[in-house]
Amino acid sequence: MNIPKHNATLEEVIDFYRNSDVYRRLSSSSQKDYDNHLSATLTTEVEGKMLRAYRCKNLKVRHITQAYEQWLQLVHVLPTTDAVSFLLRGNMPCDMMCSFTIQ
Repeated sequence: MNIPKHNATLEEVIDFYRNSDVYRRLSSSSQKDYDNHLSATLTTEVEGKMLRAYRCKNLKVRHITQAYEQWLQLVHVLPTTDAVSFLLRGNMPCDMMCSFTIQ
């Protein structure tokens, strides 16, 4: 699988990660946990569009901030251990895989 180009969607980048050796080396329980968080990330709606459809080159800090605010609201209804796990594992994978333009 080729490394995603700068104009790849977030979904394409996450698919690339899910097919990477780095991901395959994770334990099956970690893979399952990551998949849950990555899927939630992809289906987060920001400005009328799911994050999965955004091209990485078009993702801005405001998009990620809005998504993060939504995730924080979800965390408030989760038990404490789930909240910590949610924040520490895989919430913003695009942080490592995409570059953002600050607006």
